[in-house]
Amino acid sequence: MKSVGYYTRGDPETLVEIEVSMPQPGPRDLLVSVQAVSVNPIDVKRRRWEDPADGSTHRILGYDAAGVVAAVGSAVTLFKPGDEVFYAGAMDRPGTNAEMESLRGHCSKFTIPPSVLTSIACGGFRKLSPN
Repeated sequence: MKSVGYYTRGDPETLVEIEVSMPQPGPRDLLVSVQAVSVNPIDVKRRRWEDPADGSTHRILGYDAAGVVAAVGSAVTLFKPGDEVFYAGAMDRPGTNAEMESLRGHCSKFTIPPSVLTSIACGGFRKLSPN
């Protein structure tokens, strides 16, 4: 699966495409097909000042996204596959700059967007080309 991240902290040129495994949702997780993201100021700060977490060779950035629920864990009751959501991610998991993201589905951070908003409006800009 395609993602965008970095191996060493630094300038924007450190951002590269990184191929990673498909995330597997846990019992309380949503697996989201990410449709759009925005650049949160924390993305810039972490890329500039933080090396990847201990034991990891890279870090995938991204906190704000919009997408479609692809799967839910066995304990998730508020969402179902096909729901459109926009949300703020978690700092202790890989970020939203990926084709798919697994996040805690019981969090209040997930919201079903009003039908008048597109994923572009919720997430900021289109992230990954379908080609």
